[in-house]
Amino acid sequence: MLPRHLLSSITALLALSAMPALAELKYSNDTGGSVKLYGQLSPAYLSFDDGVASYGDLVDNEVSNTRAGLTVTQDYGSSVLQFDFLTALGFGQSSNYGQAGDPKFLDWRRTFVRKLEVSWKTESAGTFTFGQGSMATDGVAQSDLSGTKMAMYNGLDTVA
Repeated sequence: MLPRHLLSSITALLALSAMPALAELKYSNDTGGSVKLYGQLSPAYLSFDDGVASYGDLVDNEVSNTRAGLTVTQDYGSSVLQFDFLTALGFGQSSNYGQAGDPKFLDWRRTFVRKLEVSWKTESAGTFTFGQGSMATDGVAQSDLSGTKMAMYNGLDTVA
């Protein structure tokens, strides 16, 4: 039997995952600016029994982890200033759980920052970007040039 707090967490996550996609979370001001919240939720419940004891915990998907982002955009005449921040949240990943011990449930580190960027777009001089933006390899890992779509990639090291 699962502990009560864990059962309620699982129920809440299942309810969230069963909801249809929400409308864009974007808030605008009267001067041409906006704040947009975005991200993805990728939880799972991992359990196993080794014949001696049963283990189970709420985990995050290692292949495509839970992340949250914020984009702030503000118009200044014909120019646009934009700030973009995206980070993984640092929940315990599925491949880190095992009989030898469990990782911390939440362990955020600076290395989880995926994007931290400020850009200034002008009509006459182009766009100036500072910070860590989108990487050249974003979206190309496990690329299949045949057009086949994979629901999930599993390597031997990612199977928990």
